[in-house]
Amino acid sequence: MIKLYNEIYESKSYRVTARYLPSAYENLNSAEKKLVKSYPAQAAQVYTASSLATKRTNALYKNGLHNGNGDAFRHTYWNAEMATMLAGYGSSFNPSNGKTNAKRWADAHEENKNQPANEKQMDLFNNNVGRSIVNKKYSSKDLEKKALAKVDAGSCRRIVNNKVVATTKAR
Repeated sequence: MIKLYNEIYESKSYRVTARYLPSAYENLNSAEKKLVKSYPAQAAQVYTASSLATKRTNALYKNGLHNGNGDAFRHTYWNAEMATMLAGYGSSFNPSNGKTNAKRWADAHEENKNQPANEKQMDLFNNNVGRSIVNKKYSSKDLEKKALAKVDAGSCRRIVNNKVVATTKAR
C-alpha cells in the first residue's frame, strides 16, 4: 500500500492516480478531484467512509434518503467516520486533525453550484454535527450509534416543505 501511495504521490499524474481509483472518481466535482490528487491516501479513507455511510443509511432508513432523516444520518455518520479515519493511528491519533481534514473534504463535496441553497445549508450543518461527535477514537459501531442518537434527538437537519427543520426519530 505504501508503495502504491508513493507512486501516486510522486507522479502527480492523473493517469497513475486514476488507475487505482474507483469509478466514482468521475462523479466528483473539481474541488474533490483536486483533493484526490493532492491527498491520495486520504482519498481512499474518504471513499471508504462514504461507502460505509451509504451502506449503513440504506440498511437503517427506508424513507428520507434525500433531504430527510436518512440524508441527515448519512452526512452525519460520513463526517464522523472521516474525522476518525483522518485523525491518525495509535498514539498519533489526533481528533482535531481528523476534524480539520474531514471538513476540507466535506466542504469540497458541497461545492456544487447546482445544489439548492437549503440543501447545502442542511448538508453543511449535518456534516458539522458528525465531526463534532469525534473527541476520541470510536469504533464504527459506536459512531453509528452516536450519529443515530443525534438524528433521533433532533440535533440534525432535514428539509420539509423547502424549509430546513430538525430531524425526528422517523425511519
